Amino acid sequence: MKLLHVSDLHFRPHWFEWVAKEACHYDAVCIAGDLLDMFGTHETGMRDQAAWVRTWIRGFSGRLFVCSGNHDWWDSKGVVDNDAHGGWLDKMGSNQVTVDGQGAVIGGYHIFCHPFRFPACWPQAPSGKWILLHHAPPAYAGTGVTGSTGKDQGCRELAAAIIGSPRPPWLILSGHIHKPKSWRGRHGASWSFNPTFDAEAPWPNHITIDTESGVVTWITSREGTWPVRVL
Repeated sequence: MKLLHVSDLHFRPHWFEWVAKEACHYDAVCIAGDLLDMFGTHETGMRDQAAWVRTWIRGFSGRLFVCSGNHDWWDSKGVVDNDAHGGWLDKMGSNQVTVDGQGAVIGGYHIFCHPFRFPACWPQAPSGKWILLHHAPPAYAGTGVTGSTGKDQGCRELAAAIIGSPRPPWLILSGHIHKPKSWRGRHGASWSFNPTFDAEAPWPNHITIDTESGVVTWITSREGTWPVRVL
């Protein structure tokens, strides 16, 4: 099975278009959160961003797995808002689109999409190796350590859940930390991958995963291509 792993698209329409174009080369595309941009770098408001992304998802041709990130949530502030708290993404689940709180099997592997701000727990996956989409990488894996400060901003709750689980995820596909110490790492029995983020790149930094060959490749416009046989 071949997977395309991206994250932190931050409402860059040309990046979404690139993902849609590349999807035909993979069995599935995995987006590990932060589809939207909450910090006002775009003139488009959050709800309008969500509407645009929903339209993009509806038109997506291929198999898609998506989990939410911190940019994909806003608070309802006490009013009825079905799109708040990641609700806009929850509505998009279908036979071809797996979203927060859902899991599905493809290529013999179960893939589960973990909602942002939810406890680090998951339903019992079917037997065999399985894959977790979780926006923040686990602590202690290097993929959550900022390259500039060396501070580990990975999720400690997720790290503890990995060690405490009788059958932890084989692969954890994340993002969140834009410039980590490493794009790959390991915690306990789980591999952690973070495609990183380059705001000036013409297309998103991404990772390709070939489960048959065991080769995982980090691809960026700035740093080039880095294939590693790790699986």
